[in-house]
Amino acid sequence: PQFAAREEREMKIENYGAGQRCAAVMRLLLSFCEEHRSSHIDRIIILPIPTSRDGVHISGSDRLVSEISGMVSARDAVCGYAIPKKDRERLLCRGARVYDAAEDEAFLSENARLTAEGALGYILTGSKKSVKDMKIGVVGYGRIGRYLVHMLLSMGASVRVYTSKKATRVSLGECGVESEYMARDADAIPNLQGLDCVINTAPTHLGKTFADGIPKGLSVIELASGDNFPGLCGVEKYPSVPAKMFPNSAGRAWGRALERYVNSCQ
Repeated sequence: PQFAAREEREMKIENYGAGQRCAAVMRLLLSFCEEHRSSHIDRIIILPIPTSRDGVHISGSDRLVSEISGMVSARDAVCGYAIPKKDRERLLCRGARVYDAAEDEAFLSENARLTAEGALGYILTGSKKSVKDMKIGVVGYGRIGRYLVHMLLSMGASVRVYTSKKATRVSLGECGVESEYMARDADAIPNLQGLDCVINTAPTHLGKTFADGIPKGLSVIELASGDNFPGLCGVEKYPSVPAKMFPNSAGRAWGRALERYVNSCQ
């Protein structure tokens, strides 16, 4: 049988993000595109992280996410993070390839590690006490929470984890780590006494009950987006830690994820 040869073409990049992280992504991908050609992709369209903060506009701009679907073809790859569902469907209907980093476990894990390292940096620079002399509460034991707990324990800190998952509590107990049940909708106020600070890694709303249980003067570090501590003063909010504290490392993580995706399309 005869097979038609696939023509490999030079890939072009369009970037709709801004800041040092996006600059780092462009440096990495420009080098990658110079060394690689694709028989499937002519253009890589890079959207910001997150792609949209309001579900309508591209983050950091007045441009509509929906505009992107009107300018793509079947040889384009659109890459973003948490791309709104309706816009993703439009892109797919146009025949474009769509990569969403929110579904890429390797990227999410690397981004979580950078977030945990950044949170540890805030603790080291913002506290008068040595980490080994501190007792720190960590809310949530997902990707960020796990990295953070392991880092804190390795530095000698005492840690108490707040989680709604019984299996997680059992696992932590087997490792000698203190934990407490956190019910988002329950009336019980969690035990936050004896902590030097509490770090929230849980992305969902914790509810007023949790905020009511925070002792006066307790330092609260918020890594998640949104208002998880309504009415509470003194909350230090640090969303998007990787891009703010480690923009070059965050950009390389994003760029490597895009390289893996492009290679998978060959």
